[in-house]
Amino acid sequence: MRVVTENNGFQSCINQKIRLIYKPIHGCNDVLTSVSSIFHHVYRGLATVLKGVRIYALSAIAIRVIFILTYAGIALAVKLLHDCCMQASSLQGKQILLTRTVHQNDELVELLRSYGAEPELFPCLEMVPMVDATLSGLSMLNECSDVVFSSSNSIHILAQLLNDQNQTLVSMLQDKRVAVVGNKTAGALRQYGVTVDLVPDKSSQDGLIATYLKHGLPRSGLMFFRADEGREALARALTSRGVKVIMVPVYRMTFPKADSSDVRGKIAASDIDAVLLGSAKAARNYMRRIGDVELANKPVVAVISHKLAKVAENEGLSVQVVAKDASFDSMLDSLADYYESISS
Repeated sequence: MRVVTENNGFQSCINQKIRLIYKPIHGCNDVLTSVSSIFHHVYRGLATVLKGVRIYALSAIAIRVIFILTYAGIALAVKLLHDCCMQASSLQGKQILLTRTVHQNDELVELLRSYGAEPELFPCLEMVPMVDATLSGLSMLNECSDVVFSSSNSIHILAQLLNDQNQTLVSMLQDKRVAVVGNKTAGALRQYGVTVDLVPDKSSQDGLIATYLKHGLPRSGLMFFRADEGREALARALTSRGVKVIMVPVYRMTFPKADSSDVRGKIAASDIDAVLLGSAKAARNYMRRIGDVELANKPVVAVISHKLAKVAENEGLSVQVVAKDASFDSMLDSLADYYESISS
């Protein structure tokens, strides 16, 4: 009988099992990895000692016992960290209104719960693919050396459209320089196996303009996949420098028809603590769905950027929280900071 003194898959196995039992809490992943690493080294050290004694049968049993105790110890440590992080979050127990599309809200739910908050789904946007316009744009792709995506929505819709035609994003973009407006959009492309060439330091069209000026303008044309409405800053900046820009609307956002009386009632009863707004249209439609300025301002209003804050305020909203960076992760961090500041 041989005693196994090394198990390269041990730590990854433990980490996977932990995450199956307790989902990682936002901000605690590094701590969990460190705890697992400590137990891993203890395991290997004891296994080496037992091997040196050469009590093979006893060693084999002891290794199994150590494995069980290690797993139990890490599980307990994670549970304690879980409870500690949940108690420490200033968003613990807060009811947060999510106003994105149904699909996008689903992505936010787990993130919100990692802060200990409870999501209330209230889509203020409904996404409608623009198939004909997208296909028309794709017919001009050979005129462009560069392709830009401004949102993950465009990516997912385009990927599905190409799949229906037995094509892929990878094949479509194989000879193109691919740019995005931010890291989240880059991540969506990488899920489909696409290499992203240009990602701005600042997640915005302005940031992407600076990136193009630094790394070089498109050799020929640029195709911009986006919603039917949005900022024109990138197109104007590149066009003024002689670049042909082809705008391809992949989808449009419409006003949802669902009844909003339930959410209006919860806001009136002070059962909603905050509302998250990620776009100008979401802000306008939120006001439209609530139908009353005073009621719409009852929760804490959080927005994704300073530009959106101005739009929201023009609509009559009183913005109290602005994300430091243009992302929902940053918006939640800023919202947590806000609640911590008013409670101290």
